[in-house]
Amino acid sequence: MCWKSVMEIMGICQAMTTAGRAQTDGATERQNRTLEDALRYQVPYLRQDWVDHLPTIEYAHQGLVQASTGLMPFEVDTGRKLRNPAVSGSLPKNDFAKNFAEHRKEVTRMAHENLTKAQKRQMEYYDKRRSNVTFKDGDQVLLLAPCLYSMPDARQVRASEAGSTIHRSL
Repeated sequence: MCWKSVMEIMGICQAMTTAGRAQTDGATERQNRTLEDALRYQVPYLRQDWVDHLPTIEYAHQGLVQASTGLMPFEVDTGRKLRNPAVSGSLPKNDFAKNFAEHRKEVTRMAHENLTKAQKRQMEYYDKRRSNVTFKDGDQVLLLAPCLYSMPDARQVRASEAGSTIHRSL
């Protein structure tokens, strides 16, 4: 099997998530949130046909260059450029697993370098605007607590601002 060969060449122990226990890394969680937001905005517009448009929404998302990596998500995932489905052509035949693994390592190295640069840039931007906040007795503070409203199935599609309330500090 080709995929198993690629994993062995790259020294990766493959572990899959399941629908019942979809725990992943932070980048995957962020991408899932981005896709949920895209769907949240598209569903009212597309109405009943929104399911038919999922491939188009996914294609559009996979083709966006991410600011942190400087690459498209598709390129980071697969190690190759995203192709327009309307353009046909055959790929050259060669030792796919070896070429894929080498290209994938290069893409991973480049993404890591770009992420490091982006983290430094984001840290500098954050530090410019950051200030220490101190609270005094009697100050009003805003508490963001969407988990206080327990509707397990609806929690994922609810706006992230739900549940904002004002509390007094002690």
